[in-house]
Amino acid sequence: MNSYTPPTPSTYKPTSTSQEADAHFSITTTRNPDLKGDVTFRYPTVFDEVMIGARISDIVNAGRSTPILLETLPWRARLYAQAIATLEVVIKTAPKGFYVEGASGEPILAPGAVGDGDEEVILETLEAFTNWRNRFRRVNDEAGDSNETPGVVRSNASSGEPGQHDVNNSPESRDSSLGVNETR
Repeated sequence: MNSYTPPTPSTYKPTSTSQEADAHFSITTTRNPDLKGDVTFRYPTVFDEVMIGARISDIVNAGRSTPILLETLPWRARLYAQAIATLEVVIKTAPKGFYVEGASGEPILAPGAVGDGDEEVILETLEAFTNWRNRFRRVNDEAGDSNETPGVVRSNASSGEPGQHDVNNSPESRDSSLGVNETR
């Protein structure tokens, strides 16, 4: 029988393991003193979001010959899979305890290696990242545009405003938005 070998930790290497002046989250209560300190995040790109999804699948199916669905795992396992995959991508700097030593001695970010009673730190850090990221989405709400959803294109073609386009791509809609009333 073949023995299972877990995948190597994330190969994302931070530009610096030193802490930035403006931390996004500070870890103060842990059993492992190497986990105490400030964490900074970076905003993920669209490609990063795809990679996070792929990494979640890798974590869930690690070494299995028959893949399983994330939804079939217990709730806590799903949370950890999402937290590890997300934090591997979005952490810019973190305390020493978030890193493992690479083959040539360089630090490699590996939030999945956190353990010894400090597993909750991973979920707390994910929550801190989510709160930090959501702060960027509140700009419209504060301006009174609470009906606008980020990433959703709204059409103002009927208002006659220049530069506005109808997002409905049916031929009838295109013709009516251009003022063409032709029967097909």
